[in-house]
Amino acid sequence: MPRPVICFGEDWNRHPGAAQDIMERLSATRKVLWIDSLGLRRPRLTLDDGKRVLSKIGKWLRGAKTASPTVMVYTPLVLPFYGSKVARAINALILKISIRRLLRRHGLADPVLWVSCPAGAGVVGKLGEAKSIYYCADEHSVFPGMSLEVVTELEQELFKKADLVIVTSKNLYDKKKAYHDNITLIPHGVDFAHFSKAARPETVVPDDLQRIKKPIIGFYGLIQDLIDFDLVRHVAEARPGWSVVMIGPVIFDAGPLPSLPNLHFLGRRDLQDLPSYVKGFDVCMIPYKLVDRTIYANPLKLRQYLASGKPVVSTPLPEVMKYGGLVKIGKDRDEYVRHIEFLLERDTPEDSRTRMDAVRGESWECIMQQIEPLVCRG
Repeated sequence: MPRPVICFGEDWNRHPGAAQDIMERLSATRKVLWIDSLGLRRPRLTLDDGKRVLSKIGKWLRGAKTASPTVMVYTPLVLPFYGSKVARAINALILKISIRRLLRRHGLADPVLWVSCPAGAGVVGKLGEAKSIYYCADEHSVFPGMSLEVVTELEQELFKKADLVIVTSKNLYDKKKAYHDNITLIPHGVDFAHFSKAARPETVVPDDLQRIKKPIIGFYGLIQDLIDFDLVRHVAEARPGWSVVMIGPVIFDAGPLPSLPNLHFLGRRDLQDLPSYVKGFDVCMIPYKLVDRTIYANPLKLRQYLASGKPVVSTPLPEVMKYGGLVKIGKDRDEYVRHIEFLLERDTPEDSRTRMDAVRGESWECIMQQIEPLVCRG
């Protein structure tokens, strides 16, 4: 039986990202112990943060839960004060004791430690792991509410301790390569089989989307401050005959959302239902601001949109620019609108097939052929 994996990630299934995609696939051949978010950002006195703290306490009281036959999820109770070295030391001790107890109880030995957040730095080397991997999919230091000094210090600790660093974008690779001798660039994959359902005749568009007037210019993802809401408003105002649909949960840093008759915020929808919604989109949007977080990011939704066959218009994000032949890049608001208009008028079934074929070889199954040997080796 291959070595088990301990993964420090976000909260399981809260906003499923690349680390969860990878762990779900690794769990086909090994046991995975997923550790919910350690809360690197200090909680604020807001209703959302209060609810999340209470939720974490409830999950901790219930103990480890089974997410699948080979995935166990544990929510630790730690001090959300990573700016304090004393709190960090206490957290490392709490995690060491509680996780080692879980490993013994479930007969898991010599695990591979996969850390996707700098807050996990304190336990590297303390869990009896055979090897440790720092999976760097974001520039954490520029996240809202984060301390640049604290995140940098924790990340430097990870660079010293980790056996391997995996980054997911060229800009992250260029920035981090000086800090570790064993660093590799592996971009995100896509669940091609799932998102290509949007192109199948039997896939049914949900009723709530069918009730919205076409054409539909759509987006799904976290509704947060990374979105250029001025751009979104401009698209809706410039073409009142279009419907702009935004799907996803609103998170704490989104700020006030624009309100227009043809702008629809539908809220969160389950990952399993997204291909049905994308089928109802006429054009997909990536309307992110060009800021530090997006300059280093590799948006998962890009390949998901392309796997659906739908046309895509994006702002000029570095990782998206690599797909310039498949994606229209709007460098300003008016050009963004013109690109949408062009795609509504001239996109063809052949264009759709070209987009799908372009990312067929970037499925998670293909990406795992690069990741599996790195997890198994050594």
